[in-house]
Amino acid sequence: MIFSPLLSTFQSSKPMLIDTEETFQKERITPEMALEILTHKNFKNRPVKKAQLRRLIKAIKAGEWIVTNQGISFDPDGNLLDGQHRLHACIEANKPIDILVARNINPKAFQCVDIGAGRTAGDTLDIINGNSSQGKLIAASVKIIWYYDNKPTNNWNSTDRPSNRLIADLYLKNKDIYDLAAQTVRNKGGKTTISANSPTVAFYVLANKRGWPIHKLDEFLDNIYVGANLPSDNVCLSFRNQLSTTAYKKRGQNQQRYILNAFIKAFNTWAENKPCVKFYAPLEKTNLYPILPYNSMKLYGLELVK
Repeated sequence: MIFSPLLSTFQSSKPMLIDTEETFQKERITPEMALEILTHKNFKNRPVKKAQLRRLIKAIKAGEWIVTNQGISFDPDGNLLDGQHRLHACIEANKPIDILVARNINPKAFQCVDIGAGRTAGDTLDIINGNSSQGKLIAASVKIIWYYDNKPTNNWNSTDRPSNRLIADLYLKNKDIYDLAAQTVRNKGGKTTISANSPTVAFYVLANKRGWPIHKLDEFLDNIYVGANLPSDNVCLSFRNQLSTTAYKKRGQNQQRYILNAFIKAFNTWAENKPCVKFYAPLEKTNLYPILPYNSMKLYGLELVK
C-alpha cells in the first residue's frame, strides 16, 4: 500500500470531511500514485487521446517536463476532474513528475476547462454522462439548435459560436430529449447506409419543441431510414434517396445548416401529407424554415410530448 498525503483520502469508503475551500500546491506524483488515482478515482473522464499522451510521455522521458498551471484536479469527494492524460503519461514514462494539484474544485468547473488535450464540448458532455460516447453527437446538435434559434438568416461560422459551458448548460436543461433523440437517430441510422448525424438529432429535438409527439417523429424517421412500402409520391422516398448523395456528405457548419433545412422542408411536406414524387432540397442560402406545429399539442419548452 502506498501512503501519501495525496492518496490517504482515497482509502476510505466513508464521505470525506474536508474543507470546501479550494487548495493548490505543487506535489510529486510517482507512477504508483498515478495508477492508484486512475484506478480508484477516475470515474467520469473523457477517453484517452493517444496523440496527446505520446507527446506527454516523450516530454517526461526527455526531461522536458516542467510545472505549469496545467495540473491535476479533484472534486470535494476526491474524484479526478482533470489531468488523466498527465497521470497516464507518468505511468507510461515510469518517472515521477512534479505537478500542480488542485483540490476541492467545483465539478462544474470542467465546463470551462480547456487544457491538456483541449477539451471539447463533446468531451464535457461525455464526462457529464460518464463516457456515454454520445457527447460529440449531442454537443453538435445543441450547437445547431443554438444557431437555428439565434442566427436563422445568417451563415454559421466557427468565429461566432456558443461556448462549451453554454452548450453544457443548454444540454442539461433539456437532457432527456437530447439523450432520446441521439439514441433514436443512432439506432435507426445504424441499420442503414444513411449515417446518423447531428442535424437529424437537432431536427428531432426542434420538432418535439413544436409539439410533435415521439411516435410521430419515429414514424417519419422510419420512413427516411427504412423506406419500406412507401408509395412513389411519399416525400420520404425521394428525400431518403437524396441523403446518400455527395451533396449531403460535405462538412462544415453551413453544410449542417443545409441538411437541417432539408430535413425540415421534407418533414413539413410529410406532415401536411402532400404528394411529392421528386424532392427539391432548399438552396444553401435559403432562410431556415420553421417546423409546422403539431396542431393538437400545447407547447411547453422542450418537454417530452407523449
